Amino acid sequence: MKKFLTQLLCFGLLFLAIDRCLIVLRNYVPQLEVDQRLEQVLQKKLKADVFVFGSSRGARDVIASQLGDSLQQNVYNLSYPGGDIEFQYFVLQQVLNYQKPKLVLLVMDENTEVAASENVRYRLDRLYPLVKYPAVREELIRKGEKNKYLSELFILHQLNKSNFDLRHRKPSPLDTPLACGSMPITTQMAGFTKKFDTAIPLYDPQKEFASKRYYFDQFLHACEKANTQVVLVFPPNFYAPSPAFYARMQQLAAHRAYLMRYNSADSRYKNAVYFNDKHHLRQSGAQLFTADLAQFIRQQALFLPANSIR
Repeated sequence: MKKFLTQLLCFGLLFLAIDRCLIVLRNYVPQLEVDQRLEQVLQKKLKADVFVFGSSRGARDVIASQLGDSLQQNVYNLSYPGGDIEFQYFVLQQVLNYQKPKLVLLVMDENTEVAASENVRYRLDRLYPLVKYPAVREELIRKGEKNKYLSELFILHQLNKSNFDLRHRKPSPLDTPLACGSMPITTQMAGFTKKFDTAIPLYDPQKEFASKRYYFDQFLHACEKANTQVVLVFPPNFYAPSPAFYARMQQLAAHRAYLMRYNSADSRYKNAVYFNDKHHLRQSGAQLFTADLAQFIRQQALFLPANSIR
């Protein structure tokens, strides 16, 4: 029995020693990432007057550098392709921990912002490489991905199998951000149907997810608490816009945000040459839409001291 306990103790000490060595691995992994925007936020290094949030539509359709030049403000894009409103709220919280931007642009996913979507999710894959940061560990615990006590005791428990992949990530033409954080697309998707769909999309609030509505509300509440103005941005699709979706988002915003909807009467937004696919603009279209967005912000005088949201 004594021999067994001695062996068990030795094994435990050896395990703890190896586990402590994993700190080196955990702290090295962030260097392998191509997209380092979130780490810069966690390090409190990324500062701007205006931040853009959204999924792929925010990343592709709004060019932050162009918007910044037009408004003479520092604008940065923190949109993540495939990132849902809950993930966007997490990123926003990290930003608000160390700065209070003048303006936040939240780019809407037409008809799916607070409803089911196969293309958006919580981007856990963006968190695991950054597990060295306490805020990330706390979020993984909140999400039920990790146990609080085991995470405090063992480095191994903090890690994911992706942390053991030590290959340098290769830049992707679709998901590598520019210096301003935006990810415009220059090409057009093969097989893209170039006939504009004029049918008005239906929108059913009964299909909304309560959890997504909650994080949408929390996003706006956090900005309101920080005295940061918000614009809900509705970029074009290569099909007719949904008035019902716009009205529903206006209702959920409850006078806490401005709403900017693209000019559907502009024939250029029905020209396939400006689109990558039916949901995303290509770079030339993004430049067109960003110019319209800048004009809207100037017209609303959003950088003046006193503004009443309507």
